[in-house]
Amino acid sequence: MASYTADRAGAAARLILIVDQFEEVFTLAEESERQTFIDVLQAISDADGTTPAPAVVVLGMRADFSQNCFGYPPLEDALQHRQRLLPAMTIPQLTEAIERPAEAAGVKVEPALVQLLLQDAGLVNADGSTTGRSDAGTLPLLSHALRITWDKRRNQRGPVTAQAYLDVGRLRGAVEQTADGAWNELTEPQQAAGLWILLNLVHIGADPSRDTRNPREWRELLDNAANRAAAEQARDVFVRERLLTADTDTVQITHETLMRSWPRLANAINKHRDGLVWRQRLDEAATAWEQSRSPRWWRRFGDGRDPELLWRSANLDAANEWAAQASELDHPSALGQQFLRRCTRKRTAASAAIGVVISVLLVLSTLLGIATVQTKTALATSTFTQVVAEADRLRVTDTSLAAQLYLTAYRMQPTPALYTSLLETENEPLSQPLPVRHTSIVRTVVVNGTTLASAADDGTVQLWAMSSRPTLASRITESGPVTGIAITPDGTTLVSAQDNGTDSAAATIQMWKIADPAHPAAMGAAIPAGIGHVRGLAISPDGKTLASVGGDGATGLWNVTDPAHLVPLGARLPGTARMLYGTGVTFSPDGNTLAIPGDDGTIRLWNVTDPATPVSLAPLQGGSRVTYAIAYSTNRKIMVTGGGDTVMRIWDVTDPTRVALLNQPVTTPGASILSIAVSPDGTTVAAATADNTVSLWNITDPAHPVPLGVPLTGHGRGVGAVAFSPDGQTLVTGSADSTVRLWALPPTRLVGPQGNVTAVAFSHNGRILAVAGADNSVRLWDTTAPTTPVAAGPALRQDGFVNAVAFNRDDTILASGGYGKAVRLWNVTDPKRASQLGTDLGFPGEVGGLAISPDGQILAVGCADGTIRLFTLTDPAHPQPLGASLASTPNKLVGTVRFSPDGKVLATAGADHQIWLWDTSDPTRAHSLGPPLARHTDKIYQLTFSPDGKTLGSVGADHTARLWNVADPARADEIGPPLQQQTNAVGGVSYSPDGKTLATGSDDKTVVLWNVTDPTHGTTVGHPITGHINFIYTVGFSPDSETLASGGRDHTVLLWQLNVDRAIQRICQSTAADLNTDAWNTYVSRDVDYNPPCT
Repeated sequence: MASYTADRAGAAARLILIVDQFEEVFTLAEESERQTFIDVLQAISDADGTTPAPAVVVLGMRADFSQNCFGYPPLEDALQHRQRLLPAMTIPQLTEAIERPAEAAGVKVEPALVQLLLQDAGLVNADGSTTGRSDAGTLPLLSHALRITWDKRRNQRGPVTAQAYLDVGRLRGAVEQTADGAWNELTEPQQAAGLWILLNLVHIGADPSRDTRNPREWRELLDNAANRAAAEQARDVFVRERLLTADTDTVQITHETLMRSWPRLANAINKHRDGLVWRQRLDEAATAWEQSRSPRWWRRFGDGRDPELLWRSANLDAANEWAAQASELDHPSALGQQFLRRCTRKRTAASAAIGVVISVLLVLSTLLGIATVQTKTALATSTFTQVVAEADRLRVTDTSLAAQLYLTAYRMQPTPALYTSLLETENEPLSQPLPVRHTSIVRTVVVNGTTLASAADDGTVQLWAMSSRPTLASRITESGPVTGIAITPDGTTLVSAQDNGTDSAAATIQMWKIADPAHPAAMGAAIPAGIGHVRGLAISPDGKTLASVGGDGATGLWNVTDPAHLVPLGARLPGTARMLYGTGVTFSPDGNTLAIPGDDGTIRLWNVTDPATPVSLAPLQGGSRVTYAIAYSTNRKIMVTGGGDTVMRIWDVTDPTRVALLNQPVTTPGASILSIAVSPDGTTVAAATADNTVSLWNITDPAHPVPLGVPLTGHGRGVGAVAFSPDGQTLVTGSADSTVRLWALPPTRLVGPQGNVTAVAFSHNGRILAVAGADNSVRLWDTTAPTTPVAAGPALRQDGFVNAVAFNRDDTILASGGYGKAVRLWNVTDPKRASQLGTDLGFPGEVGGLAISPDGQILAVGCADGTIRLFTLTDPAHPQPLGASLASTPNKLVGTVRFSPDGKVLATAGADHQIWLWDTSDPTRAHSLGPPLARHTDKIYQLTFSPDGKTLGSVGADHTARLWNVADPARADEIGPPLQQQTNAVGGVSYSPDGKTLATGSDDKTVVLWNVTDPTHGTTVGHPITGHINFIYTVGFSPDSETLASGGRDHTVLLWQLNVDRAIQRICQSTAADLNTDAWNTYVSRDVDYNPPCT
């Protein structure tokens, strides 16, 4: 823009720059980007008093966004002095809007088509008279119709005809086609969330003809969504296709035609009409009740809401009956649920009070106590129900507070459902805010050793001693906002940058001695930064060089060998990092390269081997918008970047002169990426975003990053700073909500395989877990302490995906096999020094499953040709075949192989949908035990024997788990009905060694625990356990039945400690500060004394 206006300087005609849909500056841009854009527009439209401005700028903006302009002086001035309000378009203007663009493209629009369009949009009557109606949805609606008609016209060179419009079904058909196209673009969860959104945007009338649009606040809708991410994605697609119209705060259906013209929505409205009416009535009553809050002084006598607005018996009974059976599409909102609970609580208390009065009249002294107990019981039940509901609701937005509420409810009633809810927290990052918060935006967090430093716009740097309960060591107070901090590698010196006023030259840099964090001391005087506002700081790994990025985009280098006397090194390095705050500028681990982000998406690299004479290297294109964040891995030659386009990129920086992009850029779930950190072991990336969340990524294979669980929630505003602790077990985040949070990362989430986890197996002594991966590897984990597993040596490599692993009886041998058409035996006597035994056992095709007999003497291998082959392991370095191969269904992969506990029966299954039982009491003469068991209707993935050998469990692609009575394997038969709880293919199954529990893992991303004490009546324990984000291929119990391992397509293994006390201990260590008295009163009850569950 600057170049263009400069070229036209002195020209007779000035540039006219029209910015249409200017409201998107408020809805789509971050504050820093918005401010810069407004500044640019002001700069090119301001005259200097002697020459006219280079350009005339015209902004087109919806009138309902006028209030957003306040706070931006150039916009306020334009509104006050140069505003022109445009009324709704007239019929002639709308006619021109239809005809003129077509004429510009050399195409005519038939007048009859124009009349039909205006008539169908409800703007004119059949006789041509106007209806007087027009709204914001008219143009998008006409756009739908014209676009579909244009695409479907028969004569590509002729006019756009009324017949073409009739052929697409007029406006109704056009809307239907657009809506169906948008629907088909969504995934199944997004479709469910999208339909839920649409139903929430309909106001149900007395009859279908009176249904109308119901604009809603988007934040309120999002808080009530069952799947927050899916709801946001569905809304974005609907808005893009102009089915919905969204502004800063609200969202609405673009035109009521959608409610009647799209069969999918119309049918859903009719199907759920009764439920939607109930929800509508409930929301209206609950909103009136919520808005009736009395002045603060009156709340000492209650919660401040008018009790007279609460429903009485008839309404309440009917509403509770509806709520109990409401579907996902018409279930009550969180406020509606709270209203119903309060109504029920009031009636219960009133009923109890009436009972007391009657009792007094009968036998006062005896029955008064009974009534009191009844009232307390009713209150306890009501409170329990409320706490569980609040925990369920908060689980999406604040997992840590939800964990505290689940524990609170569990202390009240230890139900199976709450047991599994607590287990789920074991593999979730849990957090708590530091007890002393800043009073403004937190710009930077730095962790060095046991010291945590945070800097904020409130002019302070807080120094904390890191421990299980962090303590504030000291606070440094500056004269202005602290825009950046860094700590030297030895942890003894902190450097801070602060803005001391509006003067661009007023920024200063100060060095602090923090060897004793409780007594920081300034080292020398604060020196002028000389570069305007400081946007970011970084110290080289040798602690000798400081880099500071200024508000003008340039970077200065300083010699800080003597912290009391900073010395500038040469000229400043040019750049465009004007919008950076607190993060971004970074030295490579060897200190030889400096990476600086830019507002234009570029990343500028400098060779600073000699910082006095830096050499520019080839810049990188880091995105289409501003790059905010850069982080190097300290132990791998990679760099990770992110910015305003929400895309994370990973670069190979082995040779800084030839940097290459490693991955297909990955779009993170949130908004702009503001800060990035790489874990000390180089396996995990944390990306902090402007939408209040942090997403974690497994980058073991940097070319294919995989998300680790769902994004972390808990902050109330954008997260602009993130850092890992030196041990990688804690993540620190700083936010615009003025808080710093410490996240306890689950040590039981094993990040390792560079591909799918295909199999897990515990050693018989429980000390080692073997994990097979689609990256051609087996990884061994030391699980001696199952809550803190550690890698046991390097990965064991072989050709092809590894499908199966098994230990022998004394845990000295591990067998592995898979796509490489071979089984490899490993000496794992010392797991840290595992080595191959002999040569591979080769097979004609893929190895599907394998097992070692309980006595350790026989290896059984399932093959792609439908055969099972037995080998003796008497000499494990030279296994020998035992008898002839066993033949199941020809050319159908045998994917799972299991020995019975006594070794006399071998069970196999796979792609032929059948289970085969083989007599292996004499392995040289193994033979089939009767016909195969054929109740599954699709491929069988995994088998498991009960500890007593009398029951066999199987799971498969038909969504079922089945139990079989194999006490007499020759007469085996299914026990009871299938165990069916999961909604997709069931990939993994395992019996607990104590025989009480069966675990199944599924493509629906859940693990289900089954109580099989009575195998004829298996029942679920609580609800399905979530934690994985993709298909769970495999599950396995530890020998003591205390730990369950699960793994699958998300490249991770999760260890579940089934003793709930371990989950409770972690919750109390990581989240105790979240349930303070205010939270208790809000989410538990003001009527119940404060009694947090961790005291």
